[in-house]
Amino acid sequence: MKAQRSSVINMTEGSPVSLIIRFSIPMLIGNLFQQLYNLVDSVIVGQFVGADALAAIGATGSVTFLFFAMCNGIGSGGGIITSQFFWKRRY
Repeated sequence: MKAQRSSVINMTEGSPVSLIIRFSIPMLIGNLFQQLYNLVDSVIVGQFVGADALAAIGATGSVTFLFFAMCNGIGSGGGIITSQFFWKRRY
């Protein structure tokens, strides 16, 4: 019988730099996809819809940023609570 590999990474053990880099890679990839989406959206709307629609996209960029910033904050807060339970070994 094969032993199952655990997907849990204990971030309190090991090299801090390596752990931080491994932790930040998914966020970096998500940010790259978000920027790519914004670029493609602006190009398509600018080419096919017009200047007014492109201005509307620019005007709503701050609202979109606010939404993603709130989600990031909620996720960070949840991560803090989860890490405290993990540190206390209360799974």
